[in-house]
Amino acid sequence: FKIHFPNEERAAGRPVRTRPVYDMQKEMGAVFGLNFGWEHPLWFAAAGEPREETVGFTRQNWWAPVGREARMLREHAGIIDISNFAKYEVKGPGAEAWLNALFANRMPTKVGNSCLTPLIGKRGGIAGDFTVTRLAEDEFMVIGSGMAERFHQRFFKSVPLPEGTTFRSRTEELGGFNVAGPKSRELLQRLTNDDLSNEAFPFMRSR
Repeated sequence: FKIHFPNEERAAGRPVRTRPVYDMQKEMGAVFGLNFGWEHPLWFAAAGEPREETVGFTRQNWWAPVGREARMLREHAGIIDISNFAKYEVKGPGAEAWLNALFANRMPTKVGNSCLTPLIGKRGGIAGDFTVTRLAEDEFMVIGSGMAERFHQRFFKSVPLPEGTTFRSRTEELGGFNVAGPKSRELLQRLTNDDLSNEAFPFMRSR
């Protein structure tokens, strides 16, 4: 979490880590940035617009496309690639107790529920911020910072697991997209027959 300055992106040695959707995003005009080795879209250039960042003392060439995307998301809906987030699976009879000992918030008690929770540091401070979803009675998905994945993996692996309980990273296996905006539910509803209204699919629920 820092202030980013122009011309920070380096082209040498890339791409290294890409998602299956990378080629499609590239065809759509994506201008990519680097996040912990992963290529991820910074913005999408329209036909005829340059696909590399220009530098200078005035507004750079990303100003118009970023504004266009922000207005689309604010007024309608947008899809944001969040695959760079770290994803962990905790599974087994002791998963809930193990997670409750690590995090400040209590783990969801119902399957399909999620919670937002800080990770408690070894000195009592905050070591990270996570979203935890209960996928089954003995299975949880933990999502956190991609930039801090190695640090958090060392942290988690330093805490002994209960017998029969496993912890593993699934960041390399799973992607992720955030559908946001006032018409996001309408967009998602086109993909399923399930009721995705506010009442049927409230905040902090998972399917």
